[in-house]
Amino acid sequence: MLEIIFAALGVLFVLFLIFFGNKWAVSGLDKKFYENKWSEIEKTLEMGEAGLKVAVIDADKLLDHALIAKNFKGQTMGKRMKSAGTALGNQNDVWSAHKLRNRLVHEQDIKMSKRQANTSLTAFKKSLKSIGAL
Repeated sequence: MLEIIFAALGVLFVLFLIFFGNKWAVSGLDKKFYENKWSEIEKTLEMGEAGLKVAVIDADKLLDHALIAKNFKGQTMGKRMKSAGTALGNQNDVWSAHKLRNRLVHEQDIKMSKRQANTSLTAFKKSLKSIGAL
């Protein structure tokens, strides 16, 4: 009798995993891909002021790539960031970094200090770590 109960519980457990397991499954990200891309971003920093701008823009793109891969909802990166919420870690820092990227892309002759670039890159890196990409 006890064997039948355990068998039934086992079947129920398997059915439970089949129907509900995906909700708890962590969307696996290829960490090696993100580590390689991050390494490229860091090399870009060696190219002077233009390199700083490219690094911030590329870090923003990399985070967006990870948000898409993790299936966060939204048609734009901003909406995906809102969808991710606290999963990004310090939301204020990553939003500031994303806003800096937007200024770099949309405003002419914007000046950015090395400190601003490093602060933004740190925020992007922490968010990438927070969602499991790095």
